[in-house]
Amino acid sequence: MPKILYVITGLTRSGTEKQFYYLIKNLPKNYKVKICTFVEGYYSRELKKENYDVIILRRSFSSIKNFLNILDKFNPDMVHSFLPHANIFCKICNLFRNYKLICSMRGKEKTFKHFLLSVLERLLEFQSDFILTNSYTFKKYLITRLKYNPNKIKVIYNSFIYEKIKNKTNLYKNKKIILVVANFRPGKDYITAVKTAKELLKYRNDFFFLFVGEGKEKRKIEKYVKKMNLRSYIKFLGLRTDIPNLLLQADIFFLPTLYESQSNAIIESMFYKCPIVTTGIPENKEILENGKDGLLVRIKDYKEMTKKINYLLENKKLKEYLINNAYKKVRKMFNLKKNTKKYLEIYEHMK
Repeated sequence: MPKILYVITGLTRSGTEKQFYYLIKNLPKNYKVKICTFVEGYYSRELKKENYDVIILRRSFSSIKNFLNILDKFNPDMVHSFLPHANIFCKICNLFRNYKLICSMRGKEKTFKHFLLSVLERLLEFQSDFILTNSYTFKKYLITRLKYNPNKIKVIYNSFIYEKIKNKTNLYKNKKIILVVANFRPGKDYITAVKTAKELLKYRNDFFFLFVGEGKEKRKIEKYVKKMNLRSYIKFLGLRTDIPNLLLQADIFFLPTLYESQSNAIIESMFYKCPIVTTGIPENKEILENGKDGLLVRIKDYKEMTKKINYLLENKKLKEYLINNAYKKVRKMFNLKKNTKKYLEIYEHMK
């Protein structure tokens, strides 16, 4: 069985890190695995508790020397890196050791958001043997826009991670619940979510928007909600560990995002049969099959978002159609065992 050295930028509690954690957990027991990360967090602690070998690299030039020493001692069959900083780091180190390298790239905004990272990624692209991405949309971008070799790019969708529902509590009786789950950062466009809540008051007043998450823009959004006199209609729940429970109670999952790689929150909503209204960016269109599995709207168009939300709240037949389609798809396309098998096939090929 292969010996794999994994490298990931951080192991905090976030979407890519969660996917990484469950990939590691579902590898065959006789795989030899070592994990390097630059940022310790929830998932690094969980992996250590389960006796995985997790090494925290310093965020300095000395990390290259340390990593090369780890390579020499562990002598892996391959290195598999996740997230832009780790991918570039492994490509730089590969200039000194020439090992087999798989890079997981999660979307153009994450990979090419910063100019320097973008330049380094494109200059060092030749150092990777395989590129794994979670959408055909991003694969097409790499091939058509950046001229990457199509033969080295493979698509493996994100996996749905089932979580046991501990507490089934009713948050707000006799109210329609519109749930937004996302970190408070510009790309999630919470400003438009607030504008949508304000616009929805023109149609009805029997609703709550529940904002779940934390982030650097949270205080700004709280002030904006106060300014718009919406504190009776928008509740901030912070970070929650009971997202499945919230999805089961919600009438609509709403995500006015400006960009995504592949949204784990949308996939989770599909499984828990919460109808979706989100932006029609290419990555969301791919998951929701151009609106077959959820309603798509133009980015920042809060008036269209409001109309779609209100229409869905009133249309039970449409709601049932969307959630049934979405549930069937998530069971088939985003299956953890099925997608782990695809990783294993690549590892066997790389040995």
